[in-house]
Amino acid sequence: FDIKVNTLAAAQKQGSNSFADSDTTTVGSAGDKIKITIGSDTFSVEIGGKTLDQIAAAINDATSNVGVTASVLQKDSSNFYLTLSSDATGTANAMTLAFEDSGGSPIVDPLGMAQTQAAANAEILVDNTYTISRSSNIIPDAIDGVTLTLKETSASAVKLDVTHNSGAVSN
Repeated sequence: FDIKVNTLAAAQKQGSNSFADSDTTTVGSAGDKIKITIGSDTFSVEIGGKTLDQIAAAINDATSNVGVTASVLQKDSSNFYLTLSSDATGTANAMTLAFEDSGGSPIVDPLGMAQTQAAANAEILVDNTYTISRSSNIIPDAIDGVTLTLKETSASAVKLDVTHNSGAVSN
């Protein structure tokens, strides 16, 4: 088989505007919520009146969390960011964010979230003919009996020799 790796699967990531600190400055108004959706699954977390550290903890500790990890990134002593990352790769695991006030009405995003990495599926080209796409970089089902673990994209095809192990066959 000749296999070319066109793209690697990636998890979607989003990051906030810069904040002066992670443990003092609060975001939004009391009762404001972030709604995070992956596929058809959604969960909400109250963020209003909380710091970045508190928001990250609330997202990570939410029992209804559908597969998102929140972190606080410190660029330097006065630039802190909330980052959200889907726990799984692939376009089916992309997240959608919505924000609402305590009454459930939509509001402008108080965090200034923006996508920093798009969700992507892995895509390989086999024998310059068959394009195969999967949500993961581990592909156990493209070639019978072979699991492909994709590490990097390739400019050209790589040769994969698969031989039959006749010694393992028994009656």
